[in-house]
Amino acid sequence: MCEFISWKETDAGEVLFLTDKDVFSSHGREMLRNNRDNDVLGHGAIDAFFGESAKGAEQCEDQNFWIKDNYPPEIAQHLKNPQTFLSTWGRVLKKSLRADDAVYIIENSPKRWRDALADILLNAIARGDAYTSYCTLIGVAGLSRKQKDVLIQAIAKDKDTDYSYDTLCEVRGLSKKQEDILVQAIAKDAEYSYKTLCYVKGLSNKQKNILVSAVAKDAEYSTNALNICTWLSKKQKAVLQKAAGKQIENPS
Repeated sequence: MCEFISWKETDAGEVLFLTDKDVFSSHGREMLRNNRDNDVLGHGAIDAFFGESAKGAEQCEDQNFWIKDNYPPEIAQHLKNPQTFLSTWGRVLKKSLRADDAVYIIENSPKRWRDALADILLNAIARGDAYTSYCTLIGVAGLSRKQKDVLIQAIAKDKDTDYSYDTLCEVRGLSKKQEDILVQAIAKDAEYSYKTLCYVKGLSNKQKNILVSAVAKDAEYSTNALNICTWLSKKQKAVLQKAAGKQIENPS
């Protein structure tokens, strides 16, 4: 995959690159209809858009768009500040920026650029895997509640529940709504539900009920939870006792 920003330079000195205006023009939509992800800004997309004039031109790319001196003047004029950058590429980046590129920008760009692009970057990361969203949530300071929501939703959608559990245990200052989302995700797995119920402090009664129901799907975890979670309500214990009783009635 090509890095953003990509461009080509012809022998005649012409600089070929794509912007929102190009990508979303009628010609761009036609020529790039088979391109996916950030290929709509890469060298292949440039070839598709410009046709013969791009053939044989030198391929160039540089990720550090906040250093405008790295680019030819035709591109550098759009890199004066985050606002000119977004007005040139913001639309396509919202749609196509890859998670790994977003992480690179967060880790390497100056604060004013990172802050201006934060929503685009975090949404791109959320389109990636749960691990990347988890690492961003843990490692990036100053995220707003809305930005945390984006990452937590991405973590909770993962088929595995380990990152939801880790997030609930390690991230401080979560809202009750964010905790509820993670608990619902954890409840997909009896083992992690058991661990959460027994070892995570500050759970609401509603959250405990959700976890108890998940733990009750496994007789062994139900038995263990009864021995450890002495603080559960009578109703919650009854649910676990019923599940644990099946193990006693049907020993393996």
